[in-house]
Amino acid sequence: MDLKYDSSNKNYQIINEDHLKKHCDNENCGSDFEKISAGCLYLFDAFFKNSSLFESVAKNNIDIVE
Repeated sequence: MDLKYDSSNKNYQIINEDHLKKHCDNENCGSDFEKISAGCLYLFDAFFKNSSLFESVAKNNIDIVE
């Protein structure tokens, strides 16, 4: 996902939406809100995809919830 800053209207534009499309309805992110939601889902998927990482940490730390 690539971002480009447009100084004329002070907004960021998403240049490459390929990573976001699979997290949008019908692979179409029409609004900025849908793009932000898809970006969050993309990050959640990237960070939490492999649950075995959490299992190994949780087994070594009984106070993981605190």
